[in-house]
Amino acid sequence: MNTSLTVEEAVALMINMDFIPAGETVLSMTEAFLEEATVEYENASANDKYQLKALENRMKACANRHNLALLLKESLFEDAVYTEDTLIECADNSTDENPLVTLDSLSEWAFDRFGIVIPNKTGSVHENSNPAINTKLPTWEDVTIKIYAGYRLGYQIGKGNFKFASFMDVDLMGTRKLEPNMIGGILIGLSKKEKFPGGSGENPSPASKTAIARLRRSLEKLTGLSDDAFLPFNKADGYKHRFKLIDDRKNAVKRAEESAKHESFDDSKSYYHDVEDIDTPSSAFLDEYDNN
Repeated sequence: MNTSLTVEEAVALMINMDFIPAGETVLSMTEAFLEEATVEYENASANDKYQLKALENRMKACANRHNLALLLKESLFEDAVYTEDTLIECADNSTDENPLVTLDSLSEWAFDRFGIVIPNKTGSVHENSNPAINTKLPTWEDVTIKIYAGYRLGYQIGKGNFKFASFMDVDLMGTRKLEPNMIGGILIGLSKKEKFPGGSGENPSPASKTAIARLRRSLEKLTGLSDDAFLPFNKADGYKHRFKLIDDRKNAVKRAEESAKHESFDDSKSYYHDVEDIDTPSSAFLDEYDNN
């Protein structure tokens, strides 16, 4: 059976945006990336002309991508609903208000009109010829993620064994590799039951939207799960994760203390070698996004 897509999903494919947070649209996300890039450009120092030019180029690219998404959405909607002689085919349950275009016809239309190649998505986890396999696909509710000392991560899917990685493996460390980047700081904050974004804002800022998109990408890289790891944003809770997230860093202290009780003291040993950065602050990461 040929996969059908909403216009939003179709446009996301054409501009290579593989994730849209629940409650957002493809245009609200391209606009968020544009606003974030614009703010960084406007706040940059005029003394560093090379950095300024790089930020200007980024801003212009984000603007062009946003405009491309807007034009593609309008063009696809017109062809799907109003144009008689069109390459676009719609599913039987399609309506004029919500056209559902087939993936095959979208691929042909996108290449014919714009030279855009749509990646082959027919093997996605959302469609499988074996219903028994579909019922066993894991979801984020099956996932447990633990943060250990030393910026290490462990994750378990269902009743499977824990697997291990590091913040660096999934792009959560800063450029100097000494401490987490902003996205890593958000994950630590969430593990400590802190709200993201902080404060009581009516809606998430563009910086918060792009941050949660980047964090989701890191979590996909860690676990291999490609659906949305977060519930839709709400004012009371912010972005809440669907998986179980545990800050396990301080347990390293307890394990070291228990180990020390059962062996004689040896000053050549470091019983606490595994507990560096136990008190890494995370509020600063969340507050910076909240103030943007």
